[in-house]
Amino acid sequence: MDTDPDNPPPSPFVRAPKLDLPVLALLQSHVSDAGHAIDYLLTKQANALHIDATTQPERYESIRKQIVHDVLCEMLPELQPLSDETLTVFTELYRSKIYSPPANSAKSAIQITADLILEEERQPIPKPPRNLKKFAGWLFRNKVFPPLGWVPEYFRRGGLPRRIVGDLLAGLTVGVLLVPQGMAYAMLAGLDPVYGLYSAFFPLLIYALFGTSRQLSVAPVAMVSMLMATALKDQGIAAGTSAYVQGAIVMAFANGIVQLILGIFQLGFVVNFMSHPVMSGFTSGAAIMIGLSQLKHILGVDIPRSEAFYEILVHAFQKATEWHGPTIGIGLAAIAIILVCKYWHRLIPGPILVVILGIALSYGLDLQHTLGIKIIGEIPSGLPAPAAPPLTWTLFSKFLVNAIAMSLVGFMESIAVAKNMAAKFSYDVDASQELVAIGLTNVVSSFFHCFPVTGGFSRTAVNAAAGAASQFASLVSALIVLLSLYLLTNVFYYLPKCILGAIIISAILGLLEFSEMMRCWREKKRDFLAWVVAFVLTMVIGIELGILIAIAVSLVLVLLRSAYPHTVPLGRIPHTTIFRNLHRFPHAEVSPHVLVFRMDASLYFANTAFLRSKVDQLRKERVLWLQAQQDQPWTGEPSTVPPLHAVVMDASGLNDVDSAGAHALLSLARDLAKEEVLFLMASVKGPVRDTLRVCRCLPQLGPENVLFATTHQAVLYAETRRDSSDWTRWLPPQASKVRCPGCCEAPRGWIAKCRRCCGAGDGPATKPTSVSMSANATDEAASEMSSMSATQANALEAGGSPV
Repeated sequence: MDTDPDNPPPSPFVRAPKLDLPVLALLQSHVSDAGHAIDYLLTKQANALHIDATTQPERYESIRKQIVHDVLCEMLPELQPLSDETLTVFTELYRSKIYSPPANSAKSAIQITADLILEEERQPIPKPPRNLKKFAGWLFRNKVFPPLGWVPEYFRRGGLPRRIVGDLLAGLTVGVLLVPQGMAYAMLAGLDPVYGLYSAFFPLLIYALFGTSRQLSVAPVAMVSMLMATALKDQGIAAGTSAYVQGAIVMAFANGIVQLILGIFQLGFVVNFMSHPVMSGFTSGAAIMIGLSQLKHILGVDIPRSEAFYEILVHAFQKATEWHGPTIGIGLAAIAIILVCKYWHRLIPGPILVVILGIALSYGLDLQHTLGIKIIGEIPSGLPAPAAPPLTWTLFSKFLVNAIAMSLVGFMESIAVAKNMAAKFSYDVDASQELVAIGLTNVVSSFFHCFPVTGGFSRTAVNAAAGAASQFASLVSALIVLLSLYLLTNVFYYLPKCILGAIIISAILGLLEFSEMMRCWREKKRDFLAWVVAFVLTMVIGIELGILIAIAVSLVLVLLRSAYPHTVPLGRIPHTTIFRNLHRFPHAEVSPHVLVFRMDASLYFANTAFLRSKVDQLRKERVLWLQAQQDQPWTGEPSTVPPLHAVVMDASGLNDVDSAGAHALLSLARDLAKEEVLFLMASVKGPVRDTLRVCRCLPQLGPENVLFATTHQAVLYAETRRDSSDWTRWLPPQASKVRCPGCCEAPRGWIAKCRRCCGAGDGPATKPTSVSMSANATDEAASEMSSMSATQANALEAGGSPV
């Protein structure tokens, strides 16, 4: 754009231009580099043409505008063609950041930014469809029936024979594993083994229709079985009775209802509040308790069930004279065979091998009569007739708390392995749909005499390793269990109980996570403490109370982290505009008159008091940081300490603010204003601005005090404004909201009472038209100039514009 030096265009600063926020943010992010380039080129051009800014201001201004246009065209080609509004706003930003503010006839760039932010429209919240029929159709197509998504893909892509063979092999492998495992977990739950076969058949069919994981195997697991047995015992229901069986069925129904509610209302995120170290400690403690509960089958003696591990050990050693040698030998041999098979190859079905050997030895040598080995006995063949759970409100309310704990623990185990498989095979898993699927599985299965189930680690790992590509593998596994129910129940009559105990003990060894404890010790001592607390309490007071306390510990840890968030003082990295934690970067520069800090958490009612106390603490520590950068430390006397002019809060880590937090910020600003200290905020996010606006705190804080794009802008603004003679008019209102008539440029509601610019409210007075920059700010600009990149410097030396 050619400009006549003798006839400069009229001043563009006659109105407040309005730009889109993305354009404004782009200009703000480049104003520093572009400003240095403009300075360099302007000085070089003025010297070459022998133009003096004081004697030839019009020609100097014309050259400056042309250079601004050329630099912007080079640095921001995406904004071309440059509009008058873009040039005007950039000029305002350029002047307000490095130079003195513009004349009174023009709005400052910060005020322009405030106007744009205040006029910003909030994004509308999408509403769910109101038509129930359309909503139900959408839910069915996209959420409730996932096979509609993966079945066509299964048959459409190449490699169909390979996927079919993989599903067949995986289904056979897991089905063979499920038969003894289901019976063992039923015995762990205090039920007859046949209920384990029921619970291994129906859940596989139901989950295959509603689950989003393609490898997850849903059936009985040790943890949930133990939790159910503990809950029924706490209600005073004796194992082996019809009331116990009814209680197990009602527990499955209640567990499914809780999971369905969580899934329908998209509440799957609640499991995220159960921290991994706490759940790892609980799982390890529960695994030991499960193993100890099987000592009676391995030792061949009756040991009373107890909630504490030491009581079980005491009862076991009290009956040391009654330990049955042959039972111990068979049990230990079975454990050894299973572990060797698992070590040799994961696909070798160790449990089914020991079942076959145990049945063969028991039948061939008649171990029940010759050695007194306890066997399973008669198992009903076939499937049960469907029947509604014996549900009453009294019974349901008894098990509701236990059902909540079981549903959360079971879902955590299931979703963890499901996400692992999804990441391994490159597909997505919907956590809320998984809750719906497992909830439906438990509810429907309760009509077929099943107890609570969930996805298991070991079975799913075997399923994936054997080549499972879809839930067709689960259908094959269900077929194997069905055949066992109709054809092999007479064979299972001779199976020794110690074999099932050995299967459970070998399975729970994979739940011990002492390596996680050591990792927590190395990485985070607080997580290590949480692990130990959950582990010890689970073994001392029992699994049921242990899981409740583990959840409580997780919530307490979350509350502690949010109530005492990470809040640090910031300093500027030399020769940059970057501010970093002074504790990690002790050589960062500290402004003598400006305190900068960052809070990395949402501000809400629980941590407002902490914010206030932390600011007071940082104000005291400011002296120590300044002393570290001085050759001669101060004596500590008030006269030797530089006065604090402003407090800048880097809000980049502030994701949300509630009403209490908004008013806490306003209270902090007012208290600082009483000491003539300005409170500024930088990098404030949209949701935080929305809350400040709704709570009517934004006008009182002063929009130009909280709408800085970067921390560097806020610090330079504070240093520049402090040198003005009308400093107090930039402070937010204190007690009175009377607007001084002399402060015509200040937005409404910002000024409480002028003290200098117009005689404490007695009428308008002559105000300076510009504010000169402090020495610190001038040094700041010089240091920024020295940090220019080599590419920019070479371009400027060549007489061109920076790239």
